[in-house]
Amino acid sequence: MTIRDPGKILENQKQFRERIALYRQYGHDREKAMQFICKKASPFGMPVLEIGCGKGITALELVRWVPSIISLDVSEEELSYARLNLLAFKVEDNVNVIQGDAAHLPFFDKFFHTVFMVNALHHLPEPGPILKEVVRVLDNGGSFVLADFTQEGFQIINRVHGLEEKDHHRYTHTIRVVIGQLTALGLVLISQEQGHQEEVAVLQRTGHNP
Repeated sequence: MTIRDPGKILENQKQFRERIALYRQYGHDREKAMQFICKKASPFGMPVLEIGCGKGITALELVRWVPSIISLDVSEEELSYARLNLLAFKVEDNVNVIQGDAAHLPFFDKFFHTVFMVNALHHLPEPGPILKEVVRVLDNGGSFVLADFTQEGFQIINRVHGLEEKDHHRYTHTIRVVIGQLTALGLVLISQEQGHQEEVAVLQRTGHNP
């Protein structure tokens, strides 16, 4: 539960904006990148699940497209930042933020019409179990939207983290390889495109999937 401390919310918002400005200075506009991803995924139906909430930047864009989403992350620390950002933008009622393991999603089969996983793939030591869960909770006709940074994007991310004296650990799973895994699980690739230092793939579960 987030304590609605106005000072804490404002300080978090200041840091959030400063970081977005820093990325923009080095050539990556994070807000435009999120707009690009949602545009490539549209139209998408509800209910919507986001895997890998992080600090909430994708969720903030998603609620411009749909009235509400569920956003999950394994890190309670990241979720605390996300809750403060959602409060700052007054959309906390539109995003149900939950802590959980994406390899064991707490939802019924075929529950979601759309699942997003944005800039989370490179954090996963082994994506296989999570991909199986995505397919399980995705309804027939539903879409899985998978996005991660391009090589240029990773270079910018590493530069920013270097300035902050942080290590940005990255597993080297590629979108191409993961698409192969997802098609083996029964999804169909609808589109794949790069823009704003992001690579976006949209896959669909057809009515013929088990």
